[in-house]
Amino acid sequence: MHHCRPWQLQVWLYQQRWHCPWATQLTHRRGLYLALQTPFGKQCWGEVAPLPKFSQESLRDCWRALLSHLNQQRVAPPAALAWGALCANRTYPQAIAPLSAPYPLLQGSEETILSHLRLWPQPLTRAKLKVARGATSDELALIKTIHAHYPTLRLRLDANGGWTRRQARTFIAQLPMDAIEYIEQPCQTLADCVYIAQQNRCPIALDESLQREPVTHCDLRHISALVIKPMLLGHNTEHYCQLAQRLGLTVSISSSFESPLGLAHLRELATTYHDTAPGLDTLSYFSGSLQQRLIHQSYWPDNPLLNFEQV
Repeated sequence: MHHCRPWQLQVWLYQQRWHCPWATQLTHRRGLYLALQTPFGKQCWGEVAPLPKFSQESLRDCWRALLSHLNQQRVAPPAALAWGALCANRTYPQAIAPLSAPYPLLQGSEETILSHLRLWPQPLTRAKLKVARGATSDELALIKTIHAHYPTLRLRLDANGGWTRRQARTFIAQLPMDAIEYIEQPCQTLADCVYIAQQNRCPIALDESLQREPVTHCDLRHISALVIKPMLLGHNTEHYCQLAQRLGLTVSISSSFESPLGLAHLRELATTYHDTAPGLDTLSYFSGSLQQRLIHQSYWPDNPLLNFEQV
């Protein structure tokens, strides 16, 4: 008699030495791997790794939510868990479209930033620079120095919501605009970002606003790009990717310091939504080997993660 093999779910806890750019006391990046094996032997993986300071949930919250789900309790999964479950349930395109070479993420002192650029192995056409962290005069001087040394380099400036409306307008008015691709999340609120986009000649991208509140078609009339961080957006990831495509906005898939497995999923998502320049230059912040251990294994007559991301 033929017996159908069950579904198998494994959960692995991983950690790796991490040089966190905003909190030196965070020395390790931790997350979960979901390994889902079908009755036919095919295995798919997803990564669950909330980003400290930026995710609304912790890794412990995700683990508890997963256990509740496996115990037949209907729970709304935290964003990181929803994204990991989606990846474990999904087969992305096997033929990955060619992406442009990774571009550097620049932050730290001027010496550190210029050294990073000098040592970058690929031809430099684009870089992401963190701003709204120091004196306006110093940051503008740095941008002009970079532009003088690399005149064909286009900068994506990421303010992480660090400016008021007045500060943003003052900063933008002094920028060498031919060096700027866009400014990401200039102010904390969606309303302020939309105001800056309406009042200034600089293209504006949204990032944190997508995670905090619903963003509608009308909100995006003056916006140029959406920065998509699936580990923070969860089940809203594809909604915003599709909305951006319909409106003709740039889609920029961006890392939340995932492991190589998570970055592979982001590359595949970038292919799906025609983002040829995703922001994935985060592996340099890790050192040492990735360590993982099995913390859960169970067998199921049906897919235990089916539609989990939609609950």
